[in-house]
Amino acid sequence: RAALTLGLLGALTAVELHSTHPLIQLALFRNSRFTAASAAIMMLFFALTGVTFLLTQIYQLVLGYSTLGAGLRALPSALALAAASPLGTRIARRAGTRLTVAGGLALTTAGLGYFATATAASGYPHYLIATMAMSAGIGLAMAPATTSIISALPGPMIGAGSATSNATRNLGSVLGVAVVGSIASSAYTSGILRSHQLSGITAHIAARNLTSAITLARQLRGPSGRILAHTADQAFIHGTDLGALTAALVTAAAAAAALRYLPRPARPDPAGNPDTSRRRPPPAA
Repeated sequence: RAALTLGLLGALTAVELHSTHPLIQLALFRNSRFTAASAAIMMLFFALTGVTFLLTQIYQLVLGYSTLGAGLRALPSALALAAASPLGTRIARRAGTRLTVAGGLALTTAGLGYFATATAASGYPHYLIATMAMSAGIGLAMAPATTSIISALPGPMIGAGSATSNATRNLGSVLGVAVVGSIASSAYTSGILRSHQLSGITAHIAARNLTSAITLARQLRGPSGRILAHTADQAFIHGTDLGALTAALVTAAAAAAALRYLPRPARPDPAGNPDTSRRRPPPAA
């Protein structure tokens, strides 16, 4: 599937490069500022959707909350993201887009890193702290990165740039669920099958997914059921830790790219005039 996906992406790229009316303006990515800002947003959504996909399962299947209970416990992180978004805009006006976006990505990475330290004994407070930090970082970086995308393009290209940015955002969301979810699922299956506490048939059934393991554990009851439930929880949390760690590596790389390619803030000279060092000299007479 991965090879097929890469082949299709390569074919799409070739068609778009030779099309007189391309669906995606690939030439926009020659602008390093546009590319870095787009990559930052893409990786933020990669982390957000990937971890949210895992977190809903942790809340309901591992911690045992109802659907409503899991949703209510996810609200604080959503509020943190909403509160941090306007704050990120204000900070960017003072410190510049470069440091604000990189700082938001760094905070997101820290939250993901803390998420990845979870064990089967970790409770809601652990995930609350991790997701609050992650969401605050996403909120800080999102608006300045979006502004940087628009300001990096000339007027006639703003529409195409905005559409391309939305496409990369959606791609990040899809890849987040696919990549982070696949890593967590593979690690869970491997952990169940390598367990010496489960019989062959039990391990084979439980390895399908965590829901199958929980259902079987309830049917077995007694010590066998408790051992299966604990083993499944351990394997699943280990898988989610690896998934969150992968997302942390991705956002850390995006933070480094933001520091490298996003512009530094303009600095006024001692006389109070704006910095003109980046302006092009007038043409020779």
